[in-house]
Amino acid sequence: MRRSYIWAGLVTVVIAGWLASGYLLPSPPAPSADGTGKAETDKDTSQAFRVRTATLTAQEHTEELVLPGQTEADQRVEVRARTGGIVEKVPHREGDRVEAGAVLCQLDIAERTAALAQARAQLASAQRDFEAAQQLASKKYTSESQLASARAAFDAAQAEVDRIERDIAYTTVTSPIAGIVESRPADLGSFLQVGQACATVTVLDPIVVSAQVSERDVEALSLGMAGSARLVDGQTVEGRLAFISPRADSETRTFRIELDAPNRDERIRAGITARLVLPLKPRSAHRIPSSALTLDERGRVGVMTVDAGGTARFMPLEILAETREGLWVAGLPETVTLITVGQDYVLDGQPVETVPSVLGANTTPAGGLVEAN
Repeated sequence: MRRSYIWAGLVTVVIAGWLASGYLLPSPPAPSADGTGKAETDKDTSQAFRVRTATLTAQEHTEELVLPGQTEADQRVEVRARTGGIVEKVPHREGDRVEAGAVLCQLDIAERTAALAQARAQLASAQRDFEAAQQLASKKYTSESQLASARAAFDAAQAEVDRIERDIAYTTVTSPIAGIVESRPADLGSFLQVGQACATVTVLDPIVVSAQVSERDVEALSLGMAGSARLVDGQTVEGRLAFISPRADSETRTFRIELDAPNRDERIRAGITARLVLPLKPRSAHRIPSSALTLDERGRVGVMTVDAGGTARFMPLEILAETREGLWVAGLPETVTLITVGQDYVLDGQPVETVPSVLGANTTPAGGLVEAN
């Protein structure tokens, strides 16, 4: 219990010493004109408060547009059967790398081979009948209609052979692109119907990082601009903006964008959460400690500054970015004297007495101000 009294006494002494130092308190009032020593009782705006200030110069700051996104495959193709049949071979497993033209599914062709042989025999017979009809027609021993019928039978037999040969070719289902077999729903011995997927092949190089950008920010983007993406697993990739949707989503009113990044070893997979970072055009800005922010009587966010005549002036600003070192803001003059301590105790147009201070390279979260000794 005695220790708590000691701490309370120390805190009281510290506060009393701080108030006695003169910061954040008005300068001593001047004696009255009648010499009685009584203080003037003018409004607060006529009193010169002592405040700490720092002189800041604008710097070139590059804004960054940070968007949540995810990785996607550059291409993803579901390879479907163009004819039906029993799956006889599946040369590749899920995860295998395949080249364009690689066989993904081979269907049984036994019945089709027999049908082709029969169709070719019928074609040969139709060809002989057509040739005989031509000879008879040249000697006027047959009519033109009989010759036309023979030609039609020959053409139909030829079309049937072509159809079966094409159908046999379709029994070999190949990959149209080089990539990785993502899935293979067709199993050995299963019946694959027309239009059913044999396998899905994906291309991961380049890897695509997609995101949605707002209507306000989309105009600041352009195709080919550099960007980067930090993945949830800690990896960082760099690339260029390859796509900006020309049409907003009807529900979210946002625009889809895509960043293409090299992924030669294909270690980055599709579907990973990412944070897309796009540097925008540089602009003139100041870096200030967050503790310097204040509000005016209209509720606007800004800072208190000191003009050349030693008068406090409120200046609204735009916050561009927040970092561990402080805030990047726009809207201030090229060079400005910023009130860093005491801005909440002075009014716009009030004279102040300034005590210069410096801002450290690493401002602290609590106030961001390192005072000069």
